[in-house]
Amino acid sequence: MKRPFGCACLFFVLFIRLFYVCFPPKLPDYSTLKGREVYACGQVQGVKVQEINGELQTVYTISRTSLRESSAVSGYFSDKSISVQNTKEAEHIQYVHDKIYCYISHTDIQIHIGAWVWFYGSFMPFEAAENPGQFDSQLFYHVQGIGGSLREGRFIWSDDGKDILSDTLYHVKNY
Repeated sequence: MKRPFGCACLFFVLFIRLFYVCFPPKLPDYSTLKGREVYACGQVQGVKVQEINGELQTVYTISRTSLRESSAVSGYFSDKSISVQNTKEAEHIQYVHDKIYCYISHTDIQIHIGAWVWFYGSFMPFEAAENPGQFDSQLFYHVQGIGGSLREGRFIWSDDGKDILSDTLYHVKNY
């Protein structure tokens, strides 16, 4: 054997692939949320502006996200909430995920990175691969800790919080 380290790496990669085939990751089931109107509350972790279908959209990455299907009354959520955790008691449990994307029509609203925000919109989970060899966006985004996206979002509320370092670096990058 002229390349023992190369062979060891090859066997390691094959072992990881075999492990993944035998024990696939258990991905959360977001199908109950698909297309439902929800309120999303979380902390802004990132901001980017994209052109989607000829329209400028601001995409907020929201971390520590809480999703609820409810009406906002006096700035608070009502008691009715939804969950995709494996339970049938979905009326009194809120669903919390690490991160989601919120797509908002580009406006002049200034939301800083680090601020806590509420958005309202239609929740869309990422699609799993239906055919062998097809790109599995559900697995791809799950590995990144992103549960789905809020489409056609509307801004509800934001506090004055700010992560000074991240927000400054974001503005320097845009400059």
